[in-house]
Amino acid sequence: MSWPILAHYKRFTASVENLLPYVEGLGMDESLAELLERQSSIEAQEQLSEADYIKLAGAVLGAGDRLTAEKRVELVASIGWDGFIPAETITPEKGELIGLLIKAHLIADDETSYELA
Repeated sequence: MSWPILAHYKRFTASVENLLPYVEGLGMDESLAELLERQSSIEAQEQLSEADYIKLAGAVLGAGDRLTAEKRVELVASIGWDGFIPAETITPEKGELIGLLIKAHLIADDETSYELA
C-alpha cells in the first residue's frame, strides 16, 4: 500500500490505527502533514500503549516545519492520553509550542519542560 498517495488524496481517516503504521514506516512526510493540517482530531478507538502514544505524539509534535504549534498540540491532545509526554522525548523548539503543551496538560509544568523552550 502506498501511504503517501492515500494521504495525498485523503483516502484514509486520521485515526491512530492508520497513523501509527504510517509514522513507523515513513515518518512525518509532506503528504501526512497535509492530511493532518485539515483535521481537528486524531481518532483513537482503542487505548494506546505508552510507547505507541509517545511515538505518534513525537511525530506530530516534531512536524514544526509543516504544522503550526497550535495544530500539533490540538491533534496530540485529541488522542486522549491520560499521562504526560516525557520532556526528554520532545525536540527543543523556540516559540509557543512548550507553553501550549503545558497549558494543554500534555507535558509537566516543571523546570525540565521550560528548558525545552
